[in-house]
Amino acid sequence: MALFVPRSVLEAAQGGASTKRFRDFVIAQFEGEGAIAVPNAIWLPAAAWAGARQPSGNRMRDRGMLLQRLDVLVTRRGTTVVSTTGGMIPLARLRNAMKSEGVDLKEWNFPPDEVLDKALDPTGGKKDKAEESVTAPDASTFARIDAQAVSSSAGFEVRILDPYKIQYREGPLTVIIHGIPGMVGGRQGFKVKLDALASSAPLTPAERARLLGNFRAAMEYQDLSVLF
Repeated sequence: MALFVPRSVLEAAQGGASTKRFRDFVIAQFEGEGAIAVPNAIWLPAAAWAGARQPSGNRMRDRGMLLQRLDVLVTRRGTTVVSTTGGMIPLARLRNAMKSEGVDLKEWNFPPDEVLDKALDPTGGKKDKAEESVTAPDASTFARIDAQAVSSSAGFEVRILDPYKIQYREGPLTVIIHGIPGMVGGRQGFKVKLDALASSAPLTPAERARLLGNFRAAMEYQDLSVLF
């Protein structure tokens, strides 16, 4: 069997696996590691960019460069290279597009249907009372601890542990927030993965909303956008 030699970052990232195109999305395979479905508007420019560049010789690095350009994607069950990423509205639209093409959604890691349906419903987009009561701290309440961390006079601290993990600490509470670094709204930012809050204690909806508001404000203070 001939040795596979990738000619581009795209081929290296996928390990030579195939990509199947549909009207509104693609399903991209990763050799031996699963598959993702991505809206065409997200995939096509990313694939064009990756297809025009020479591979680095490190498949993991090339794969990371491709995935950083994908703001919205859903993974097929068993996929190991990345987690489902993106806001609820674009994920809901992707779900609907895949359903219309007859794709078996049971094989894919979408958020619950009720969550996606609510995102598409104009009346379902309203925040509950707990979230409405959350007011993000003003930038003037923050101070630098070091190059990787800021603290707030409101009593919490946000520290970047590595490009994929950020720690939120408030009193005895510690939360590790997982995500992917990349461009968000034209700025460098952090794309929070779904269900990616690893907390040292259970969080109520109000606590979770307040924590995420604090986290976003701390990241914005560091000139980093956040995508949930």
